[in-house]
Amino acid sequence: MNFYIILLTFLLLIICFVILIILSPIIDHLFDVDEIDNMDNISMYSIIITHIILLGVLVLGINYFVINKYIKYFKIVKHEKYIKLLMDLVLTLTLVGLQKNLTTKLKYITSIHPVRV
Repeated sequence: MNFYIILLTFLLLIICFVILIILSPIIDHLFDVDEIDNMDNISMYSIIITHIILLGVLVLGINYFVINKYIKYFKIVKHEKYIKLLMDLVLTLTLVGLQKNLTTKLKYITSIHPVRV
């Protein structure tokens, strides 16, 4: 029975990765900025906050529409809380890591921060 749950968890992880591989470049391309140096701080902060909010909505959508329905369909009740926690953690870290434009903007903002200069 434990092998069955582990196999279903890995299958769910693969499904979530495929969804991320499809949707992540689309979201990253929405927030593409050619020249970061010419932007003022307010517009850059608003783009970063909007980007993070959209990523959060995507994670919540995947959690509700994919993970919860998958767990209910396969009747995984024994370790449901831990599987959801694992999937949310992996999804969030992977999704933020796939956002090249977001990481570039965050690195730029942290390099010009007054405490760092």
